[in-house]
Amino acid sequence: MKEEGENSTLVSNGSVDYKGRIANKHTTGGWKASPFIIVNEVAERLAFFAIAVNMVAYLVREMHQSFPDAATHVTDWIGAAYVLTLLGAFLADAYLGRFKTIIIFSCIYAVGMVMLTLSASIDTLRPPHCTKRPCIPASKGQTAFLYCALALIALGTGGIKPCVSSFGADQFDESDQKEANKKYAFFNWFFFAINMGALLGITLMVYVQVEFGWTWGFAVPTAAMICSIFILAAGLLKYRYQKPMGSAFTRFVQVVVVSVRNHVRGVEVRRGADLYEVDTRESDIVGARKLLHTNQYRLVIFNMSL
Repeated sequence: MKEEGENSTLVSNGSVDYKGRIANKHTTGGWKASPFIIVNEVAERLAFFAIAVNMVAYLVREMHQSFPDAATHVTDWIGAAYVLTLLGAFLADAYLGRFKTIIIFSCIYAVGMVMLTLSASIDTLRPPHCTKRPCIPASKGQTAFLYCALALIALGTGGIKPCVSSFGADQFDESDQKEANKKYAFFNWFFFAINMGALLGITLMVYVQVEFGWTWGFAVPTAAMICSIFILAAGLLKYRYQKPMGSAFTRFVQVVVVSVRNHVRGVEVRRGADLYEVDTRESDIVGARKLLHTNQYRLVIFNMSL
């Protein structure tokens, strides 16, 4: 078997295939895997923007909320979705890996979408139709059901958003110049996919909502979201996977504790060449980039942890 490197058939960035073996460049990753990720992103962005753009109108017209309250709730919901990206990124890097995180949170997302569609289509889950104010407000149960749906969607978005682009990057080995060049092309198409999904969400789906009603307006992006899960799963055998690295917070605390202990003991600071991890199978985190030592902006005490 060839050694890992630019001329090898094996990747050198720590990626593995679905069986946990070092990934083979000829059978995994690259443009064999990337289209599944790009199509998945189009569907997910379509679903999110189809909801976000018209949710204020839905809360006002169907749930009989005041415009200021509806705008506040939608703003809070979008903010929560972005804040929850911290949770998604942490779980992916530390414990689950990016693919599992995307799949799990996509399923949560899809459940929220289904609940939202039910809220718009079942009479008992929304207040009676009203054409003249004041209207009967939504009951606590109806409001709770809708907010539960939106919370699941926000959680799903937060889990997916920080992982998809990184998972796409995992499909290319930067130590191979040919794959490194293809990686740039991938991100061009990836950001095109983001904008295409958003464009379809704020044009086509808004048209569907206006012309065919809220049920169809939510059902179509729900179907798109469910399809995106199957599309992503279809590439299971072709993906390259980065193993979870454990909690970064735990490693940080370990560095601080060891640094302080060695400082108290008077341990001599090592030479710069010794101040970062080896790039071999004995590495604590295989495939992780190593930060080279620099004398600029240094805090000497942390050198003592190594």
